[in-house]
Amino acid sequence: MDNLLWLGRIHPSDRSEVGDKAFYLNEVARRGYPTAPGFIVSAETLSTWLQGGDWQEPLLVDLLDASRDLNIDDADELQAIAQKIRHEILTAKLPSPWTRALQSAVESWKTTTLIFRPSLSISTDSASAGSSQRNNPNLSQLLESHLSGNQPDELTQALKQTWAELFRARSLFCIQRYGISLKQVCLAVLVQPIEGAIASGYLHAGPTGFEIRATVGASMAIFCGDAIPDFYRVDRATGRVQHRQLGRKVCTYQATEIGWKTDLLDEEQQQHYALPESDLDTLIELAQKLAGDLAPNFQLKWTLLPVEETECESASERSSSLLLTQVCPREPPPEGRDPNLDRLQLSPSTSERTSIQGIAVSGGVVIARAVALDRADGFPENIPPGQILVASAISPNWLPQIQQAAGFVTERGGTTSHGAILARELGIPAVVGVANATELLPTGEWIQIDGDRGEVRRMPEAVSTEKSQRLDREAPTPSRPKIHRLNIPLATRLWVNLSQQSLIDEAAKLPVDGVGLIRGERMAIEAFENPNTQNLEQWQDKTQQTEIVDRLVERLGTFARSFAPRPIYYRAFNVCDRRQTNPVLGIQGTFRIQLDTSLFDLELRAIARVRKAGCTNLHLMLPFVRTVEEFQFCRQRVERFGLLQDPSFGLWIMAEVPSVLFLLPDFVRAGVCGIAIGSNDLTQLILGADRDSSQMTQVFEARHPAVLAAMQQLIETARALKIPCSICGDAPVQYPELIDALVKWGITAISVPPNAVESTYSAIARAERRLLLDAARRQLADEGRSGKG
Repeated sequence: MDNLLWLGRIHPSDRSEVGDKAFYLNEVARRGYPTAPGFIVSAETLSTWLQGGDWQEPLLVDLLDASRDLNIDDADELQAIAQKIRHEILTAKLPSPWTRALQSAVESWKTTTLIFRPSLSISTDSASAGSSQRNNPNLSQLLESHLSGNQPDELTQALKQTWAELFRARSLFCIQRYGISLKQVCLAVLVQPIEGAIASGYLHAGPTGFEIRATVGASMAIFCGDAIPDFYRVDRATGRVQHRQLGRKVCTYQATEIGWKTDLLDEEQQQHYALPESDLDTLIELAQKLAGDLAPNFQLKWTLLPVEETECESASERSSSLLLTQVCPREPPPEGRDPNLDRLQLSPSTSERTSIQGIAVSGGVVIARAVALDRADGFPENIPPGQILVASAISPNWLPQIQQAAGFVTERGGTTSHGAILARELGIPAVVGVANATELLPTGEWIQIDGDRGEVRRMPEAVSTEKSQRLDREAPTPSRPKIHRLNIPLATRLWVNLSQQSLIDEAAKLPVDGVGLIRGERMAIEAFENPNTQNLEQWQDKTQQTEIVDRLVERLGTFARSFAPRPIYYRAFNVCDRRQTNPVLGIQGTFRIQLDTSLFDLELRAIARVRKAGCTNLHLMLPFVRTVEEFQFCRQRVERFGLLQDPSFGLWIMAEVPSVLFLLPDFVRAGVCGIAIGSNDLTQLILGADRDSSQMTQVFEARHPAVLAAMQQLIETARALKIPCSICGDAPVQYPELIDALVKWGITAISVPPNAVESTYSAIARAERRLLLDAARRQLADEGRSGKG
């Protein structure tokens, strides 16, 4: 690492050493464009370190020498190998001269926060590398960047973390699936200062125009789906803005040496465009120049910094506060994909609103015909498979009718609305909060929904086919391998939220301690022939009741047997009746059971039969409990079915109504065995913010001090009362930084969807390590003060 390579001074022949991301940024820096400064740790540095290391995992050397392939079809083995290799890399030491070189390189920068960006290229040593080169941008998307402070140990750790990205199971899977050996993969690391941005965003250049997206602060807000960016469509030739749309920017992201920090924007800030007009003009001028200097089609990332903080490599642009942080020519459309799709996205349509903005809640891109439900339609009767459902809102009891839908678009809803949760569980793209969607997107029209960006587009018939198509952002990338075990033991239990029977086999192999939430409404609805909420509790025919119980027994038994002996918690049926004046505060939960016990009794009959058959890992949770009296009424029903005679049976309640905060000791005395925090309902009731309202997104904030105080009180009170306390809402997934606080307060279990298990596992492990480290430091400090040290 004696000779670090600096942006703006790299020779074109060094492309394989700096990777494509750094190479293209260097090219525009050399031509005088304003770019963020940075240096590159070359790919040769990583190769030298890996080849010279005394690795305990011999497979690492075999892979680097291309003398062995992995069995990528055995996800269990692949994950275990990836874990071992990454652990060795992260715990190994770098040569002292390398650490000093990093420290010396960053000393000239004012900021204390740095970002380490992976920059890949594929060597052309073999005949197959030519085709692999075209897929390189896809591989780079697999590798995450890492933030760091400017201290020596922080720098070396961030560098090793970036290198270790190459050895994640998903990376190894895709590399081998593409027919590339690790020896061909050249991984360099671009190190740059990352400062407090005024605004950031993306620009996509196509044949006829530019699309610009902008948000306040760092573009991480767009990437994480926490902001709907401001949008501009610009004519390429004239530079004239043809269309602009103000986004919904609720929060701002800023980088710190320990991670991303978020702050809420006030109402006035949300009403302004993030990018000032003068800087918008500058960005458009830069894009027009790049179209001639770099490539006709390209994409770039940009950031706007305060003038006094701007540092440019180009003297001619030194006074500009607008910097380019990433530039990449766009690849031609993948083989077999109609190039009109890309042109369409940048071309005006005969319609006034080709692109409609909403809230991104479930990732993916899909093109299909729309099936629009009029607001008066209420319940969907027949939805053809593979089509996109457009509705005012999605109700959980629609599950059987919409399982085959290609995606959702709704007029109402936020990131924690029932429709959003349902879409994520089904794994299909969804956009919510699209005003007048049922009028703008009529049945039969071809549309594209982008669940990552929160966009809906009309599609001309010419570029559509009679079959819906799911589109990848780049060329087709193999699906990410499912993890089956992680080697770090956790004291905090990790559970999974699961209601789809089709996902049981896959989820049961995950490194989880059980199922923290089975939504009864999903399972019960599947057991009914006509799953209409209005009729669910009107079954009087005993033959029908027996059939329903049989179906519930079959489904619950499958869950219980698949996860045994791990516990599973079934939450009794709970759906708000949308006909009520205020459904959020209307008849639901245990109060609904008090009014009519018929459905609850069917659930209890099924639970009793499953447990009697030997599945004693099945337990019951009561939803939306307001009062101790409601719980006592339900407990009496549970007792009638003999469930309380077994001391191993757990009767829990959801802690989502604020009254539980003040009455928890009384609930425990009445027989509550444990509580599960429902962060979604708790947030909406603490803050008075409807979770299903797209307009309330800006104030629906699970990290609000009042909500955090409520969670802390529930967890600490449960500890004092010696009962377990879990959390099964969306908060830990949306805001992983909350996991540190939850673990510190003493949460006993965190329950998340299957696709969040790996990240949550890692977050819990980090939180527990920090607690142990803090305790050890305090002990050392105490011993030092007492003279024992």
